[in-house]
Amino acid sequence: MQASSRHSAEKIGYLVSMHDADLGFVGGLLIVNRNARPLEFHCTAPIQPKPAQSVLYGATLNRYLLEEQIPQALVAKTKARLDLILTNQLGMLNFRDHCDIPVGVLAGDEWGGNQSESDSSSGVVIGEIEFSQVAGKTVAHRSQFQQDRERIEQAVQDVALCVEVDEPFERLSIAIQETCKSLSNAA
Repeated sequence: MQASSRHSAEKIGYLVSMHDADLGFVGGLLIVNRNARPLEFHCTAPIQPKPAQSVLYGATLNRYLLEEQIPQALVAKTKARLDLILTNQLGMLNFRDHCDIPVGVLAGDEWGGNQSESDSSSGVVIGEIEFSQVAGKTVAHRSQFQQDRERIEQAVQDVALCVEVDEPFERLSIAIQETCKSLSNAA
């Protein structure tokens, strides 16, 4: 078997956080292979910040939850090492500062996320974020982690051969909602 010159991601984590008015913040991580088949699913227990936390963290509370607490708790639950993480929430991109796993954002339509081109184009840097086009989608990564770009783009291309690249986010959101329903019914 020949070694490939490109690194193909075998374990891709789709990461999201949702806010439920009754339960609080809930994060989910769906790990798929490059064919978008599920390997693992993890969900955080609901996080309902205490009034003191809200006061002490102030305006930084949501950033802390999205950038650190939720992603770290989910990644700690995984059985196998992730090759990279994709999220659809720009606020989770800064998790890259707290881990050694490439983190990319798969941008939605509001960012011009559906382009007709299928090849990656040269990146556009805005602040600390670099945007590029891959498989008809806008992807972003932290520009100081330039080594992440190729791995993220290759993973997006691999998944796009099997399903719409953002389709696992839909599955993950439904799984989180079902988990929240189960928690609400158990209470």
